[in-house]
Amino acid sequence: MIDIMRELHERVPLVTEPDGNEVFDRIPVVVDQKTMEGGVEAHFSVKNAYTKSRRWEGLFLPLADWHHKNQFFSVCCVLLFVIDS
Repeated sequence: MIDIMRELHERVPLVTEPDGNEVFDRIPVVVDQKTMEGGVEAHFSVKNAYTKSRRWEGLFLPLADWHHKNQFFSVCCVLLFVIDS
């Protein structure tokens, strides 16, 4: 997961300000609940790095709760078909 996050961070746009400060765009890496744990642990493992680029400051991990939504949809479909029958 660390290699994946490192590869993704290489694609984050970077702007270097006139004073030499690096500013990264904030790019969401939308993951499901199963991948979230690995991504958060990988991100946490580089939090003490000396530079912003090595801390992957351009990435954040919002949760796309696809599994729960899919489960909810399947329950709704079952209930609709049972009620219709």
